[in-house]
Amino acid sequence: MERSEAAWQRVGEQFTALGEGFKRHQEQVGDEATTGQEEGVADALRTLADAVDRMATSVGNALRDPDVQRDAKYATNALLEALGTSFSQLGGELRQRVGKKD
Repeated sequence: MERSEAAWQRVGEQFTALGEGFKRHQEQVGDEATTGQEEGVADALRTLADAVDRMATSVGNALRDPDVQRDAKYATNALLEALGTSFSQLGGELRQRVGKKD
């Protein structure tokens, strides 16, 4: 689970860096936006970065929760079973179609 938590932390960091990059480029353009508009953009970028950070924290907390871990295991098993069944059916249908051409 630590790898997953670290991965979500990197997601938060990368989106923060992305927001800062957009902010930097917006400032470099130096358009004729008013100070209020520039502050609005900066506030929006901070809000986005904060939201991503909260999401990453929430996911990290959830991944440490034994109930969530159990549910994730059950969901993964159900997904794998469904994929296995679907691929098995597809294989049967393909064998039938190929068999009909002979």
